Amino acid sequence: MMSEENIEQDNSNLDLNHHELNSNNNNNDEDDDNNTIKPQDNQWINELRLALEKGCDLGSIRSIGKCRSLTNDLRLPVWKTCLDINETNAEYQYTDSDVFDLPEQNVIRDDVSRLLHASQINQDMLTSKMTDIEAVISYYCKKNNETYEKGNGWIEIFKPLITLEYKDRSELYALFASIRNRYIPRDCESDGMPYHLFRLLLLYHDPELCSFFDTRKITPDSYAHIWIRSLYAGLCSLNVTLPLWDGYFQHADQFFAFFLALVLLMFAK
Repeated sequence: MMSEENIEQDNSNLDLNHHELNSNNNNNDEDDDNNTIKPQDNQWINELRLALEKGCDLGSIRSIGKCRSLTNDLRLPVWKTCLDINETNAEYQYTDSDVFDLPEQNVIRDDVSRLLHASQINQDMLTSKMTDIEAVISYYCKKNNETYEKGNGWIEIFKPLITLEYKDRSELYALFASIRNRYIPRDCESDGMPYHLFRLLLLYHDPELCSFFDTRKITPDSYAHIWIRSLYAGLCSLNVTLPLWDGYFQHADQFFAFFLALVLLMFAK
């Protein structure tokens, strides 16, 4: 059990960034998912590819994929199926517009620029990607009557999405909106209800650790905010986030983020 000697007396935040999950082999290219699958394991990949061609559902994907990491060519169609993105679903309809007139537009533009320059996007695609993301965020704000704020986790969600070969802005919007609506809890603000729920989960599984945090006044929103709001994309590198989301969307459990946060704390003890 961790002792108070290991934590500064006045520390009110828990810094777990050094526990970021990383690949065991740092020399591997982050996007080279195909090399992580052995040739003898390709049978399920071929089976999944055939099922997608026939228009399978989430249940079939889960049965075949078993929450395993996907190859690059399968990731987009699998994610779309898991997130219920299709032509018959009108929930994520997108109306294209290049009118960027939100009061917080400069904040959005600065965050998008920061994301893309950090992502080492090809210079030929930089401008189009930047416009796509800004347009999607702006439309989402207007459609859902929300205000974009720096540090709200939205921009980090695009980090894995821009690696996909989405066909247009409407598809990018559908991916972003579905992830936000399905897997990011509402009221994830300071002292918000999701963090009270997580504290109860921690209290049940590790009452001693929960008591330790309580006595130090370390609240879940002080360390788990970026985990939950970005679905861990703000914490992990791409070679971790992509396979994590592969399994996450196949598992399709809206509460899984809290259990994953619990695991991170257990490893940090």
